[in-house]
This record gives sequence, structure tokens and C-alpha cells, in this order.
Amino acid sequence: MRQLTANIYVETDYRGAIVGYLATDEGAALIDTPWRPTDAISWRKHIEARCPIKYVINTHWHRDHSVCNFL
Repeated sequence: MRQLTANIYVETDYRGAIVGYLATDEGAALIDTPWRPTDAISWRKHIEARCPIKYVINTHWHRDHSVCNFL
């Protein structure tokens, strides 16, 4: 996980996906989700340890960006 600014984070170590999130006072806005369920669950736990998840924003509809939104 790399912190780009005070409230913007990016993860580039998941296979086949680059995901990120914006931490706000209301909660986190996720940008895409990992496509492997184990990565998505790990990602969710990591973010929820810092702030609640409020939104998931998909950059486009391809499966590698959206298949694990439900996790």
C-alpha cells in the first residue's frame, strides 16, 4: 500500500489489479476492487481497520475492476 497524499492510497501488489481509495470524514471511497476474492477480502479488512467503506467506484465495467465488488 502506498500513501500518495494525506488521504489517497493505492495498492499495486494484487495480481491483475491496481486499486485505491480516498479516505474522507464520512468513510472510504474505493476505486475498483481486486478481482481475486482472497485479495478483495484482505483489501476490505485493511481499509475497514482505518475507516468505514462508504462507496465503491468502478473505473469501467471489466471484470478485473468489478467482479469482487460484493466482497
